[in-house]
Amino acid sequence: MTRYHIFLSYISKDADVMWRVFNDLRTEGLTVWIDQTNLEPGTLAWDRAIEEAIVNSDCLVVILSPGARKSEWVREELHYAKQLGKRIFPLLASGEAQDAIPFGFSTAQWTDIRDDKHYHDGILKLIDTLCRQIGIESRTSRLERIERERQLNAEREKKRRKLEEIRLQVQALAHQRQLLQDKLEHAAQEEHDLRLQLDFVALRRQKLQDDYRVLSKKEQQVQEQLLNLNEQVRALHNEQDEWTQPVESRWNDIQDHLHDWESELPGFADLSYTDDETEATWHSIPDMPDDLPEIRPSSHSYPQLPAPRPQANVEQEKPLRKRRQ
Repeated sequence: MTRYHIFLSYISKDADVMWRVFNDLRTEGLTVWIDQTNLEPGTLAWDRAIEEAIVNSDCLVVILSPGARKSEWVREELHYAKQLGKRIFPLLASGEAQDAIPFGFSTAQWTDIRDDKHYHDGILKLIDTLCRQIGIESRTSRLERIERERQLNAEREKKRRKLEEIRLQVQALAHQRQLLQDKLEHAAQEEHDLRLQLDFVALRRQKLQDDYRVLSKKEQQVQEQLLNLNEQVRALHNEQDEWTQPVESRWNDIQDHLHDWESELPGFADLSYTDDETEATWHSIPDMPDDLPEIRPSSHSYPQLPAPRPQANVEQEKPLRKRRQ
């Protein structure tokens, strides 16, 4: 026998509502048994077929109205399903609850589908309850689930792409970090080299300062020596200027001295004296030759004249002195 999810009970007056409920239940993927589609024309034991359909159905849905409450077949189907322990879901299609719900089912949870607003909310609630009761998934739930899964997958894909972008960014940052680390190490090495160079330059600078101090001292000493030498050279120049004169000027000085001698001794050139023992003859002094050698300076103020010839004795000198007087 074929298994059905729902056995739908109704009366002919509520056929329009029945077909709407039937189509909505079928649309959601539920299998529904109704007499108009499952009973073949000419069936003799159609009551037996209805009993088997109720037995092979998971639950029973009944469309209630004042007319359905009065229907003996509806009442029999409800009581039979109740005896089998089937779950019964009443749908109030028209009338009031006290006029439409049969005795014994007034306390059952029923769904209001009397107008469009109540129908839409009620049928969705019914479908959800039936699917949970039977343990299947409705088409709407499946579509919603598929949409949720699609959205979830899209969100997961978005997150995965975001994570991939973040991973690529992390890799790029790690690469940049490695480059920066290499640059830092290179900079540290350059800093170390520069420090060594600075230390070497500082040592060179200190050595140059020391050499500069030594050279400054030597320069000062050399300057002092130069000053002393300049003083000596200046003294030598002064002494040379004082004692070194042209030969002609010195010759003039000699002539001046000779002239003084001649003025002091008039007729000295013609003087001659003769006695018995010694004869003294004075002659005039010859002129100085032109090629007279240079007379070097001495410690005296004037050059000395040659000493006079020695006299024989004092006695010979006396007449000369008398004559000069």
